[in-house]
Amino acid sequence: PPPPETAAAPEDKPRPSSHWIDWALAGAFVGTELQWNLLNAAVPVTLADGFDFPASWIGSVFAVGCLSSFAYLFTLPYLPKTLQLHRPLNLLTTYFGMTAAWTLMTVSLAISLPASAFVTLVFLFLAMATASLVVLLECIMGVGDAATTAKVLGTSEVVGCLFGMCGSYAGGALADFGIPAPFLA
Repeated sequence: PPPPETAAAPEDKPRPSSHWIDWALAGAFVGTELQWNLLNAAVPVTLADGFDFPASWIGSVFAVGCLSSFAYLFTLPYLPKTLQLHRPLNLLTTYFGMTAAWTLMTVSLAISLPASAFVTLVFLFLAMATASLVVLLECIMGVGDAATTAKVLGTSEVVGCLFGMCGSYAGGALADFGIPAPFLA
């Protein structure tokens, strides 16, 4: 074996090709962003039309929801080890939480639960979506090199923003024509 001072450092070794992983993670990132944009479009309409919330309350719901997400992320390292799952279980758990929040929000509207139940589920979604994005960013940053990561994140953000922009126009058009948001149908 070569002497230790001439051995190749681990960072000098060529990395195996993992471009498919990068783009799979970018797809998951865009999917999470799309769900976030759907929440941003559907929940204000639901709170305003379904629960008669004034606009200032709707903004407050989102502000408190984002603060709750921050609090969840901040306290996560201090939670019991059983709640600190390793990849991919942490990502699967947060996606399950997002799916459960969507499902329960729909059920809460169908069976006419009070607004507090719906808002609590909005907070659950925001916390799980934020945690999902953090895990996905960790994965993307840990798998690819700097150039590939920049390309993947840039592309996924552009695609996510395009979908968000189209969704905001579609939401406005639906409201103009008196068609309720799909979430309320």
